[in-house]
Amino acid sequence: MNERTSGETGRVGGIPARLFWPGMVVALISISLCFAGVTAFVAMSDPSFAVEPDYYDKALRWDEHRERAARNSELGWRVAVEVAGAPDPLGRRGVRLTALDAEGRPLGGASASVEMFHHARSSNRLGATLAESGPGVYSGALPIVREGIWEVRFEVRRDGEAFTGSVEVGVAGGPER
Repeated sequence: MNERTSGETGRVGGIPARLFWPGMVVALISISLCFAGVTAFVAMSDPSFAVEPDYYDKALRWDEHRERAARNSELGWRVAVEVAGAPDPLGRRGVRLTALDAEGRPLGGASASVEMFHHARSSNRLGATLAESGPGVYSGALPIVREGIWEVRFEVRRDGEAFTGSVEVGVAGGPER
């Protein structure tokens, strides 16, 4: 017999064997569950990880997406998005969307909205409905703090037609000090 287990007394390190071994199993399972809980917490609280919202419904509506892309091509509208270089004192930056029709004329009288997210923090999404500030120019302000590459998903609607798409925009310039 080894030094720690005594066959005559049924003890392991001074603890009765009938308590030690079930206790060891419970302790190992508890440690495993603790590690699983910590891992799940870290994975769910990481702002750089994100799942596309409504991804399953989008997959089911793939045919609608292809039809919309075809309709976008037929319309021939063009959209450009710009983000101001430095934030205002409240931490907001100006976002300007310029929309042109197929002939290159400003697309006035429309409604425009954007959804933006930084590639490194895609779970933090910003959205706004932009106001027309000039013919074919739609503006708004969003709390864009991070520099880098942002994805901008837009929708422009006029006369029952909708034009959607996405562009990547580089945002530079941090807060003024």
